[in-house]
Amino acid sequence: MTEVLDLNQVVAVAREARQNAVDTFELVQAARAAKRELQNLIRGFADQLGIAETLKRLRELPRLIEQASDSLAEAESRLLASKAHLRDLKESVELAITEATTEAYATETVNGQNAEIRKVQLNAWLGKSSEVQKEKGYLTQAESQAVELEAKVIQAKATYKVRTGALNAACHAAELQAALLFTTRHEEVD
Repeated sequence: MTEVLDLNQVVAVAREARQNAVDTFELVQAARAAKRELQNLIRGFADQLGIAETLKRLRELPRLIEQASDSLAEAESRLLASKAHLRDLKESVELAITEATTEAYATETVNGQNAEIRKVQLNAWLGKSSEVQKEKGYLTQAESQAVELEAKVIQAKATYKVRTGALNAACHAAELQAALLFTTRHEEVD
């Protein structure tokens, strides 16, 4: 036997189904709105924490550290080459002094009767020697360049340390921000 439903019962079932659909739709909309609101809260909190800035620094610092490392290596290499050049120039100055001294004694320019007079005569001769003065000039220039290169090495080391320190700080900031965000997110969910 089939039951015959009257029209009022069919309408009542249809209205109930429709109401259930509306209620379900409203619940879905409310859930989506709540999710968006939570995401906005988290995004706002992330902005307050400076997460975007931290991520930017974490992305750029490795490149900056690599540049600093390259600069440091280049500066140290140039300094080593400069120090080797200085040693060669010091030997050249000593050789020029030896040759000029030999010439001074050979030409009897240095002929004083006591050591003090000979020393004064030799110093005057060496002061006039163009080869000695030229080699001393080269040495002075090279010493100035070596001092500049030492300053560049110190600066490059400092830059490298600052940048690696900044990376460490950014890593710690990211860890802290993640912990705060995670904690806040769980508090909001509970």
